[in-house]
Amino acid sequence: MVTWRTAAPAAGAHVAHLRTRNGDHEVDFIVEGDNGIVAFEVKLSGSVDNDDVKHLAWLRERLGDDLIDAVVITTGPTAYRRKDGKDFLCRMRAARIGDELKERRIVITYEDITEKTRAQAALERSREQVRNLSTYLQSVREKESTRIAREIHDELGQSLTALQMDVAWLGDIHLEGS
Repeated sequence: MVTWRTAAPAAGAHVAHLRTRNGDHEVDFIVEGDNGIVAFEVKLSGSVDNDDVKHLAWLRERLGDDLIDAVVITTGPTAYRRKDGKDFLCRMRAARIGDELKERRIVITYEDITEKTRAQAALERSREQVRNLSTYLQSVREKESTRIAREIHDELGQSLTALQMDVAWLGDIHLEGS
C-alpha cells in the first residue's frame, strides 16, 4: 500500500489540503517539496471536465512556476501501469487520519480491481446470455404451443367432419330403410 503521508516526508516534502476561507476554492492534496509544488484533485467519476480542473487552474494563476504540475485523479476505473509493464485497473481511496486536516495526515490506498472488473464483465455477459436463452426458450414454447394447437384443431376438425359424414350416411340409410 502506497501512502502519501509516508512517502512525502521520506522525500523531504509535506502534504496539505487547501480550502480558501470563503470556500470558493479547494484543492484536495498539495505536495510541497524543495523542487516545487504538485497539486492533486480527486474526482468521483471516470472522466474529467473543465469544472473538475477550475481550482487547479486558480492555483496555477496564484503560484505560477512554483506549481510544477496539477493532476486530476479519478476514482473511476482507471488504468495504471506497473513497473513490470502490465496495465491494471485501480480504485483509489483517500482518508484523513486524525480529527483535522491541519495535522496533514492523509492516507491514500490503491486497490487493484482488474480481476474484479473482469469478473463483473464476465458475469454481465453470462446474465445477458441467460436473458437471451430465456427469451429464446419462451419463443420456442410459444411456437410449440401454436403447433400443438393447430395439430389438435386439424385432427379434431377432421374427426368432426368424418363424424358428421357418418351421421349423414346413417341418416340416409335410415330414411331408405323406412
